[in-house]
Amino acid sequence: MAWISVLICSVGVRGNRTVGGADKKKLNLVKQGVKKMEAYCFKCRNKREIKSPQQVTLKNGRPATQGVCPDCNTKVFRIGKA
Repeated sequence: MAWISVLICSVGVRGNRTVGGADKKKLNLVKQGVKKMEAYCFKCRNKREIKSPQQVTLKNGRPATQGVCPDCNTKVFRIGKA
């Protein structure tokens, strides 16, 4: 039974949540208060952070985010929740 407690401690389980991997990244973003939203800019041909993002709803009811590329000022669009 001692090896189980060592295994649990080494993985970093606290309650029902793990502290490693994706949860740790989410915690860091929440601590910083930063929620970056990126979209693909077709003019730059690269993913860029959206400048002045706005939440919009498509005709079919799906959520999307619309904004401007900070490098070339082209309109960028990302389908899905923010």
